[in-house]
Amino acid sequence: MEQHKEKLRILLWEMIPILIRIQENYKMYDFSTKRHEKQEENYLLQRNWFFQFSSNNMLDVIILNLSKLYNGTEDYSLNQLVNKLSKNNEFGQLEIPIDKVRKWKKSIKENKEIIKSIINIRNNFIAHKSKLADKLTVPRVSKANLKQLIETAQNIFISIYDEVYETSFIPDPIIQPIDDLKEIVSALSNSKRKELAPLIELEKKYDLN
Repeated sequence: MEQHKEKLRILLWEMIPILIRIQENYKMYDFSTKRHEKQEENYLLQRNWFFQFSSNNMLDVIILNLSKLYNGTEDYSLNQLVNKLSKNNEFGQLEIPIDKVRKWKKSIKENKEIIKSIINIRNNFIAHKSKLADKLTVPRVSKANLKQLIETAQNIFISIYDEVYETSFIPDPIIQPIDDLKEIVSALSNSKRKELAPLIELEKKYDLN
């Protein structure tokens, strides 16, 4: 029993950094693409090429790593993890209740259309450049869809730690990059307030927001 617990712990430690990479990039992507109270912050995030380029890269990282967790053929996919926890499989001796395993499988299956879109984007537009890419329509995946997949993964890991190790799994790291991003944007917007003021007024005048 203890040997299986330790083997599972190692597997979880290899998978969790993927989730952390996804969720921390999502926090920064969400911050970079939503409206803020300070007009200077909105202007910087929406008009500055560095922030636009960065937010696009963040989205690519999110898509690539979500594919790792949700593509059933990947070594560290949640599908394979949950299957290994089923009775008569690799971690079957841990005797996890069948209703728990079914619940985890159901939570993944409920997101199958979003997962399909994520893998499509990954395969045809990010990891590889399909010859047909110019003729293909990029699947629509909203921030709400991304958040849903992140929360599904978080809930599965939290539930596994509670069931197997009787301990809490806290998905948020102590040091979060989003805190530094907020500080940088705030400092830049304050230092460039006078410089940005006439540009912001032009946007208002011509309704470019």
